[in-house]
Amino acid sequence: IGLIGCGAAGMSHLKAMLDTPGLKVAAVCDRHRPFVDRATELAAAPGYLDAEVMMKREKLDAVAVIATAHAHYPLARLAAKHDLHVLIEKPLTLRAAEGQRLVELFARRRLLLAVTYTYRYIEETRRMHDLIRKGRIGRLVELRHISWGGFPAPYPAGTDQRVKWDAMFGPGIRGILFDCGVHTFDLFRWLSGEEYVKFLGMGARHMGYAFPDSGAVLCEMTGGVRCLYDHGPLPYFLDGQDGISLSMMAAAGERGSLVWKIVAGK
Repeated sequence: IGLIGCGAAGMSHLKAMLDTPGLKVAAVCDRHRPFVDRATELAAAPGYLDAEVMMKREKLDAVAVIATAHAHYPLARLAAKHDLHVLIEKPLTLRAAEGQRLVELFARRRLLLAVTYTYRYIEETRRMHDLIRKGRIGRLVELRHISWGGFPAPYPAGTDQRVKWDAMFGPGIRGILFDCGVHTFDLFRWLSGEEYVKFLGMGARHMGYAFPDSGAVLCEMTGGVRCLYDHGPLPYFLDGQDGISLSMMAAAGERGSLVWKIVAGK
């Protein structure tokens, strides 16, 4: 496998790849030389500044696209051109039409296109999924995910967290609903076993960014399950590790409910 994108997320992926039996990191790539250098040192693999050059020179079965979201579409298309399977960070693309074109392209070429919806593999969510499927709470009626933090303002300029936030709330990622919401929207589909019919959403900007740092979305599913996603800061209210005061996932059925109280850092 080749790694494309050696920033903070990319390095997390790289460490996991190196710990995975049977998986060999054959090359790494990033547009920024310092990122390539640190990944090359860790992986003991060749480093590239150009993804296509890496795909042409190295013998690869697949690539992991852990670049910024706006680069997902062109990089995935490039990988398909070279007959490579792709593991790609969320969101798949910034535009729905581009995402659909990728799905169709990879299906035609019989290549794997996998998105990193990691929340499906957390012990608690798998337990919820299992109990819902077994009918322990009766017919599923509603799913909710609430996550409220207490961040009052952006971190100081120049800090690693500020760089991360500036990217999260900039044009490349487009705020809390894109960066965090995609995980929840995937969980709603997975836990309910249904598809979306309607959305009603709104967002707010507490910290002056162009895209929402707070958002709420109501969803209706094909089988009638209703979903609520509410994520954002309660300014200047700090209670708990890293400012997270309340975060929970809940499933309500006709005969009972399941609640997962999420603890920061766990």
